[in-house]
Amino acid sequence: MPVLTTYAYRDSFVFRLDPRVKIAWLGVMLLLSITTSRPALLAGYLLLILLAAAVAGVPFVHLWPTARAMLSVAAVIVFIQLFLHPGPHPLLQVGGIRLYREGFPIGLEVALRIYCIVLASLLTFIWMDPTALTLLLLKTGLNYRYAMLVGLSLRTFPLLERELGKIYDSQQARGMELRGTLRKLVRLLPVMMPFVLRALRRANEIAVSMELRGFGYRKERTWQRSIALGSWDRIVLTGLAVVTVAYAGLRLTQPGWFV
Repeated sequence: MPVLTTYAYRDSFVFRLDPRVKIAWLGVMLLLSITTSRPALLAGYLLLILLAAAVAGVPFVHLWPTARAMLSVAAVIVFIQLFLHPGPHPLLQVGGIRLYREGFPIGLEVALRIYCIVLASLLTFIWMDPTALTLLLLKTGLNYRYAMLVGLSLRTFPLLERELGKIYDSQQARGMELRGTLRKLVRLLPVMMPFVLRALRRANEIAVSMELRGFGYRKERTWQRSIALGSWDRIVLTGLAVVTVAYAGLRLTQPGWFV
């Protein structure tokens, strides 16, 4: 299953929300994750993200490829912190390298924070209809030629990921060892040239097809749908605002809870 999951509408409350609500939710989760240093709270935020996915009807299998790919990164982060924070409690010694117990909470904090940021962002883009996001950008006054680039990007990135997977398969068929996420990251350079060439070819095909359909011929264009805040959207936005204000108050009055 690909790491970048495309938008696929599901008949759930979350998918019907306005894109502004989804962006506000992402902003709140990023604020909580960035300003908290306690691993227990970060683990709670991660569970909250998984709960939001379950409420929206997004199966965990759609998030698992990204979470699995990040396991190697998290392990490296924890190892580096064990090495960089010496203290009176050595944990393990491998050759001339000594690891210390004092670095484990710091490594765990960084790994959990990255998990929260990445999974919250991925989940938001799974919820986000590219067309609705384009309409939201149009409301900000952005020209439709540039607003549509964002929606096209959300649709194109998973296609480029599949292209990268095909290149990995072809290189592996030629004898390159690519089993495991870490090996794929280390040997990313040999596959970058064919990947860039394929990406440029696909971008050129999209540009030609849009030009043949008259895209950008007129300064203005019409749309079949529009977006507007409904009653549920306002309720959720109010709830997110209350959570943000309450968190800011606790952060100022009880900073020890979050450090």
